[in-house]
Amino acid sequence: MIKIGAVIVTYNPGKEIEINLKAISKQCDEVLVIDNGSTFRLEELIDPIPSNVTIINLSSNTGIAHAFNIGVTLLSDDIDWVATFDQDTYILDNYFNNMIEQGKKINVETPHILVPSFNGLPQNEQYKSMGIREVVTAISSGSLIRRDVFSLVGGFDDQLFIDYVDNEFYLRCQNNGVRLFEIIGIKLNHKLGDMEPHVLLGRRFHTSNHSPLRRYYVFRNRIFVYRKFAKHFPIWFLRDFLRNFTEILKILIWENNKTQKLYYISKGLLDGMKNKTGEYDRRG
Repeated sequence: MIKIGAVIVTYNPGKEIEINLKAISKQCDEVLVIDNGSTFRLEELIDPIPSNVTIINLSSNTGIAHAFNIGVTLLSDDIDWVATFDQDTYILDNYFNNMIEQGKKINVETPHILVPSFNGLPQNEQYKSMGIREVVTAISSGSLIRRDVFSLVGGFDDQLFIDYVDNEFYLRCQNNGVRLFEIIGIKLNHKLGDMEPHVLLGRRFHTSNHSPLRRYYVFRNRIFVYRKFAKHFPIWFLRDFLRNFTEILKILIWENNKTQKLYYISKGLLDGMKNKTGEYDRRG
């Protein structure tokens, strides 16, 4: 029987964490919640704590990559598949059953990864007709990673702290022969920033409204990932590179705190060119 272990990383979550956690835990054999130094005890929000859930409270925010790595390492040895989640992801019933059953159609014996469909927008609909396609990258939340992948490629790169951790990991996986498959029709209800819709010249756009600090990490870490993988994945690189310009345009047109966000973007680009990694140094 296939055993699934989930690793959920939290940092000052809202009350929805209880609903999200219980939706995940009832579909898994084991769940490890790695709390990244929240200002309160996570146990205060979850009552009762499901019997298959263990909460590990870190003393400080070590970044999402490091927290994921702690969880993956501490999962029981008999876990076959590892599911990774952010705190604001909710899954419907039979999420993993559908993922595993569709994944069997791939007929790939080597280590591989299954990911859901996600376009950055909230998804509340039931699962629709299934399909499978091979992809280059995906978000880490909701992914189902065969356990032996970590033995082959190592863990998440904690130099990045947050943002583009998933891109770096999946691109590194593919460089080592690990394939990434999207299970089309399995939707993920995941909050990506504070999404807002806009219409310009008849076209619909969405802004994520990420904080200035998150903008710093995104633009800095893109340079880190581009250096490692642009020559190996040129089409992905070109598409992602263009996102730098579209995101800045959307900030200028629609988002608040434009000056501060542009400042942090420029600082992120500069630090990226200087090969700076890790947590943002607020001392300058």
